[in-house]
Parts: sequence; structure tokens; C-alpha cells
Amino acid sequence: MGDRGKIAVGLCLSFMVVLLPLWYPRSQGKLELPLPTQSSACIEGTATMRATHMKLLDQWRTSVVREGVREYVASNGSRYEMSLSRTCMQCHTSASEFCTACHDRVGAKPNCWDCHLAPEGRAR
Repeated sequence: MGDRGKIAVGLCLSFMVVLLPLWYPRSQGKLELPLPTQSSACIEGTATMRATHMKLLDQWRTSVVREGVREYVASNGSRYEMSLSRTCMQCHTSASEFCTACHDRVGAKPNCWDCHLAPEGRAR
């Protein structure tokens, strides 16, 4: 009977530790990225790119390398070359401002720079 308090405290601490990765990044406030200067819009909407850019890049890699398809048709009908270097990095010229800021914040370790040359601002 005297252990109920200890068990409750232990459960609360365990619960907080498990949820830490979920609430910690949100507690830091919204990360504001500088807008690219070369274009007024990305290949897809901002919300879509923030949520699914990695899936899009993985699909591009598969399409280009395995299927030989090099053209992406966006949801608005615009056509783009499937290329990190020649499409994305034309506007997102500083990896430290666009890539590293977000990836470090959420603990992501992208492997883009294993094959691609990093844009200006990225320390290897």
C-alpha cells in the first residue's frame, strides 16, 4: 500500500520520457525559414512540402535511377526536372538556412549529401 505513490511517480516520469520527442520540438516555437529569393512558389504548396518533401525526394530518386523518368508533373500541372541539384537547390541555395535548421531541430539525419554536392552554407 505504501508503494502506490512511488509507482504513480514512476509511471508519470516514464510517460513524460516517452512523450518528450513529441512535445519538445513543438515547445521551441515555430521555425521561420527565409523565403527563397529566386522563385515565388515551390513545386508544391508549403504545407505539402513541409510534410512530405522527403517522400517526394525518395520518389524522385526511384523514378530517375530505376525507371529513367526525369520529369515531375506538379499538382498544378507545372513540369519540373526531378533533380535535387538543378531544381530544389536553384531556390534553396543555403543548406544551413533551409535544410540543416529543420533537420537538426527534429533530429533527422538525411543522406542527401552522401551523393549530392551540398549548396553553399553546408559544412561537410
